[in-house]
Amino acid sequence: MEQKDAEDVTEEKILSLYRPDGVLNEEETVYRAMDELVEGKSAVIPLELKKNGEIYESRSKVISTEEFKVIQDYVMGQVKKEGQAIYEGVVTVNPYQMDKKTACEYCPYSGICGIDSKLPGYEKRVLEKVDKDTILDRMLLQNKIQES
Repeated sequence: MEQKDAEDVTEEKILSLYRPDGVLNEEETVYRAMDELVEGKSAVIPLELKKNGEIYESRSKVISTEEFKVIQDYVMGQVKKEGQAIYEGVVTVNPYQMDKKTACEYCPYSGICGIDSKLPGYEKRVLEKVDKDTILDRMLLQNKIQES
């Protein structure tokens, strides 16, 4: 078994720190453009390949081109909807909570927005954890509603 030198170990640590956590396209031409040398677990993208070159589905964060299209259409619909609401003067505080995490943890305005859970109407939306297929089904349904 080959021993790694300190430089290789440091490079691996740096790559793992900056490795994106989102999803990527499952098409080989796409993920190879992001990591040409991937074999086994990629240090650059959330992908792991089996010895035969197939994607290890349970250890990778991949979706199809069609699923990316569903997400893209949904996001564009939401941007239009939220943009219209802002244009109409609707600017509300609408944070979420999922398990113990809240949007306020990441918001640069949390100190000045004025949200107070003791006041009526200022409750956090409680989000449920759902699987990828359920999310995509809901997005697809919303896309169909927006089209009609």
